[in-house]
Amino acid sequence: METSGGILVVDEDVEALRGLLELLRNAGYRAAGAADLDAALHLVQAISFDLLIADIRLKAARGLRLIRLARAEQPAMAVVALTGFPDPAIEAEVNRLGATYSLKPMDPQRLLAIVSEKLSGPGRQRRWIRTRVAGGFRARIRGVPAKVLDMSYGGLRLEISMPPEKEPPRSIEVSLMSFGLSVSADVMWTSRLEPSGTWMCGAALLETDPKTSRAWRGVVDTLPRRS
Repeated sequence: METSGGILVVDEDVEALRGLLELLRNAGYRAAGAADLDAALHLVQAISFDLLIADIRLKAARGLRLIRLARAEQPAMAVVALTGFPDPAIEAEVNRLGATYSLKPMDPQRLLAIVSEKLSGPGRQRRWIRTRVAGGFRARIRGVPAKVLDMSYGGLRLEISMPPEKEPPRSIEVSLMSFGLSVSADVMWTSRLEPSGTWMCGAALLETDPKTSRAWRGVVDTLPRRS
């Protein structure tokens, strides 16, 4: 019988990717794979997964960007970050993002034990629940009017009144007009409501100072939760 939950595995090493997928599927898990960042980003935006297993050396450490997107897009998804090159700075960032950091190669049974822990029991806690902002918060991005549609501890979704011939920048500074609060974020996806309409985008917060982080979380915590 198939176990619960879907798993996304991301690794540029095609043979390693195939091996991980075979291991997981033989253990009864539903698993999908991606061998490049763009394919992984598309899957995270389109499909709900319970677990992401990603090689964080993907595309010169852009695997961290994938983890930020996963946290912003799917707050309940657990993350295991794999690397064959130990790096204390990257390990600290992975831990800050709430992911599990592990070195490659990993014993298959050890990996399956981690997967089991992540997909069941108290180890799988919901993080960074996204909350809709009734009416939207007024914001500005590089002087351009915007509206914050929903927020979480790790990210936000925006509507930007930008001319249709221009795309939102990849890195943004979001100023919440009502709170006098500004945060930096990476834009993970964009779409236009109509050919000549405003832009929609999803963004993941970048690491910031503790004071700003507490203020952001304070704003999120004041938003009414839908039952």
